[in-house]
Amino acid sequence: MRHATDCLLARPCPKAMFLNSSHMNDTLNPAIVAMVFIVDDSDEIRDSLAAYFRVHGIEVEAYASTEEFVRSYRPRKYSCLVLDHHLRDSTGIDFLGSSAFREINIPVVMITASTSTVIKHRALEAGAAGFLQKPLNLATLLAVIYAAVNRYCR
Repeated sequence: MRHATDCLLARPCPKAMFLNSSHMNDTLNPAIVAMVFIVDDSDEIRDSLAAYFRVHGIEVEAYASTEEFVRSYRPRKYSCLVLDHHLRDSTGIDFLGSSAFREINIPVVMITASTSTVIKHRALEAGAAGFLQKPLNLATLLAVIYAAVNRYCR
């Protein structure tokens, strides 16, 4: 039986897209990421990502929808949102353009199973700090989160 972590780790190293970052490792400081918020409608993905981040000493809050996230959100210094693009009742890109997100104002790493370059470009134009395709390479995801938080906190 395949587990969600098997799916997440299936791709050796997906290409990550970054805005204004030609040298991700120049700004890498893993010690400052205190909280990762996860919004994904898949229980397996949320649970797998949460377990991975906790192993790396990062606090996690995971939600099935953007509405749930917005209701529960409390600002945390050095935090990041890992946001799935395809959700049951909306898209991650729609959320990035919403007034609810503008009030939250934290770095976002968009994840999706879609291979559409249009979605990738729209997500980055909407303000996503990074973009990764599923299945995810978790070490790459963590590096993208570190870089996003480091850039945001400067």
